[in-house]
Amino acid sequence: MENELVRIEVSFLPHLYRFLRRVLTLDPSLVPEPQKNFFRLTIYPSALVLSIYKYSILSTRREKELRAFLGANYNHFDIISCGAMSMFKPVEIKENENVRIDLDYHRSPNNIFKIGNIYFRLAPITGSPYSEYNTQMEVYFNAELLDEAFKMLNKVEGKRTQIYLRKLKSKIEDTLYFFESSLTIIGNVLYSLYKDKYRSNIQVPELTKFADLIKTYGNTFNEVIENIVALSRISHWSY
Repeated sequence: MENELVRIEVSFLPHLYRFLRRVLTLDPSLVPEPQKNFFRLTIYPSALVLSIYKYSILSTRREKELRAFLGANYNHFDIISCGAMSMFKPVEIKENENVRIDLDYHRSPNNIFKIGNIYFRLAPITGSPYSEYNTQMEVYFNAELLDEAFKMLNKVEGKRTQIYLRKLKSKIEDTLYFFESSLTIIGNVLYSLYKDKYRSNIQVPELTKFADLIKTYGNTFNEVIENIVALSRISHWSY
């Protein structure tokens, strides 16, 4: 694992999230309280993928406790690069109640539970609410919002970080944080399942089936990612 390099291209993001929402659905019969419209499935990973290079001040702060706990440093890179942002390194971690991925399910109009939000809690010691990433799945189906984010990222590609990262509250910082956090969330959901390095708070057969399914997409995790994206691009999945 220590020699493994994981690549998740920035352009893959919407395709990976659409695949996850479309495929990892739950029938009401699998939900403990099927009469309710909300259900949380929690994954406790024992292996993570962490970015090798970091830019966003906020994401650096949110990962500070986790990286200190694991002894997993990141590298500074003075040039903003999508290629650098896409590089991750796997790290083993003991299962910990405070390091978890919460998949928040909501009942859809067709009576199927679909993932609406994902929270990645990164604090192995304190469980601090400030050490977490979260994302809403609807973002990855919003073409206008994504187009604006990618345009901003392309605008600063190849530029020196010291020019753009002087303020925590800026559009550039927000954009870099969006991509870094989104890549980290989806990478860790898929990686822990692909490697069978997880346990869940509730035994849901669909989760095991999903983990088995993504293994069929390639002989390596990088192949799996590329093939999921290829499938998503031709499927045109709606929200």
